[in-house]
Amino acid sequence: RPCHSLPMPTEQITFRLRVIIDGELIISRDYAREHAAVRAYDVVIANPPFGVVKDDKNKSRVFHLANEYSTTEIDHAIALKSLSAMKDDGRAALILGGVKSNDPKARSDAYNSKAKRQFYFTLYNAYNVTDHFTVSGDLYQKQGAGWPVDVIVINGRGKSARKLPAVDVPRIYHDWNQLAELVNTAPGNVLGTEPQLETVGGQSRPQPATRPD
Repeated sequence: RPCHSLPMPTEQITFRLRVIIDGELIISRDYAREHAAVRAYDVVIANPPFGVVKDDKNKSRVFHLANEYSTTEIDHAIALKSLSAMKDDGRAALILGGVKSNDPKARSDAYNSKAKRQFYFTLYNAYNVTDHFTVSGDLYQKQGAGWPVDVIVINGRGKSARKLPAVDVPRIYHDWNQLAELVNTAPGNVLGTEPQLETVGGQSRPQPATRPD
């Protein structure tokens, strides 16, 4: 039972949760404000918009979450709210705004900024993060965006054994072949399907995935 969080702009620029199975819309909610069914889904995949959202008075909107955690970063808020829908032994993949630098010291400092430090401290203490890496924005710059993204892989609830990203700075993938090697040597992706990247003419491209029964 997968859960997929997507941005869907309206006149109020709200962001909605959509749960899609075989192309069928199951649930749609304003997920910047609401919670999904708690611990109901085997798999959660979230790729929210990044950055700060302004209210009608041009002030940064603050999202208040559980355990006295609050943030102005919309991707951090949607990610944690999405994860509230994951079962205790569920799996998740988050695609969030990364750090635009290749220098390890500058990257460490950026992950140690207040917003990122608080978010990852909250995330790593509540969820078993098993991998965390950065995909360079150069890979999809031709599509109109060039900001790097962080991919966080989660296997169940409970404190992660990994060090926070300010200490263990996420590695960066700069080309499709590197990503293909990562996917094809993994035991399976977050949905439990077989790897679906193959290299053609020196460039890897995703192939259609088969949803597990």
